[in-house]
Amino acid sequence: MRFTVIPHVHWDREWYFTQQKSTLYLLHDMDEVIDQLCQTNDLKYFLFDAQTSLIEDYLAFRPEREGQVRRLIGEGRLVTGPWYTQTDQMIIHGESIVRNLLYGTREAKAFGGCFYVGYAVDCFGQGAQMPQIYKGFGIDKVLFKRGIETSQIPFTEFEWRSDDGSQVFAYHCVDYMNFRNPSPDAEENAERLREIAEAYDSRSLSKEILLFNGFDQHPVRRDILNITAKLNEKLESAVQIGRVEEVFDRIKERHTLPRYTGELTCGETSRVHKSIYSSRADIKRANSRCENQLIRSAEPLQAIYYELTGRDERIFMTGLWKEMMKNAAHDSIGCCNSDPVNRQIMQRFSEVMDSLTEYENLTHRLIANQIPQEPFSLQVYNYLPY
Repeated sequence: MRFTVIPHVHWDREWYFTQQKSTLYLLHDMDEVIDQLCQTNDLKYFLFDAQTSLIEDYLAFRPEREGQVRRLIGEGRLVTGPWYTQTDQMIIHGESIVRNLLYGTREAKAFGGCFYVGYAVDCFGQGAQMPQIYKGFGIDKVLFKRGIETSQIPFTEFEWRSDDGSQVFAYHCVDYMNFRNPSPDAEENAERLREIAEAYDSRSLSKEILLFNGFDQHPVRRDILNITAKLNEKLESAVQIGRVEEVFDRIKERHTLPRYTGELTCGETSRVHKSIYSSRADIKRANSRCENQLIRSAEPLQAIYYELTGRDERIFMTGLWKEMMKNAAHDSIGCCNSDPVNRQIMQRFSEVMDSLTEYENLTHRLIANQIPQEPFSLQVYNYLPY
C-alpha cells in the first residue's frame, strides 16, 4: 500500500447553520490556513474544498490578504476550483451545473490556478452525463464518495463514460474524512492505517490510498507534518503528503482500468439521500421557475438586446447565476437544512425572480421605444436558437 495524505477541509456554506454563521468560521479557519502555508514551506498543499465561492466570501471581509491568497493559489499551495459551489448533480438543471463549472474554473484561473479534478466528495449521487460535462472543461479526473454499487463497480478506480463516449478517470473514496483526527500517538495512527488498508485492499487495483486529513468546517492540523514523519517510522508502506492529481496520474499510467457507463446513485457504500429529491417541493419549484426564466427567457432576451444596441448585461446575469448557485449547493437545494436556512434559500429565489421579471419588463420597453409605433406596434420574441 502507498498512502498519500491530503490536507483539506470540506466546507458547507450553509446547512443546519446559516451562511452568516458559516462565514464567521470561514474567516477564522482560512486565516489559520494562510498563516500556516506562509509560515512553513514544508506544508506544500491545502485543498479548500474545490469551490471558489469560499475564496470570494473570505476576501469580501479580508481584502488586505488578497495578495497572499493569489500568491498561494498561483504557487499551487492553496487549491481551489473547479466549482463555484459544491453543487448538486441530480436536482438542478444541467445548465446550472455547466455554469457552476464555468464560473468556478474561470475564477480559479483568475486567482492564479485551478484544480482540474471533478471533486464531488459530498454530492448526493453522480449524474450520468457528468463525464461529458467534465471533459468540456478539460477535466479528465474525478474524485467522489457517494453512489457506488460494488456488484457493478467492484474497484475504487475505473474509467467512467457518458453515453456520448466522453470518458474520465474516476476514484471512489470510501471516506473523505478517513484521517480526520490523527492521534499524537504514532502506534494508534499506524493501527488506523492498517484498518483503512484492510477496507481498501479487496477493492483497490492500484493500492494507492488517499488519507483525507480534514473534516467539515475543521481547522488545519498544524502537526500533520510531524504525524506523517512518525508514521513512516512505524509502517513499511510509504506515507507522504501529496497531491490528488499526482496520485491519479500514477494510477492511470500503471493500470488498465475497467469501464462503467451510467449514473452513480446507489447507497450501498454511502447514503445518497434520495429522499431529499422530493423534500420541500416549494423550494424545488422555486428553483425550477428561476432556472427556466433565466435560461429560456432572460438570457436570450439579453442576447437580442445586445445585438440591437451593443449593451452587454453579462455581468448582471452572472450575478443572478451566482445567487442561484448558492442555492444549488448540495445541502441547500437538497433541503436537508434548518428552517432559518430554508427561509434564506427562498428569499434568494424571490430576489432572483424579482430581478429577472423586472429586467424583462424594462428591456421589452427599451426595445419598443426604438420601434415606430404608428398606429401601434406588436412585438413577438423568439427565444429559441433557431
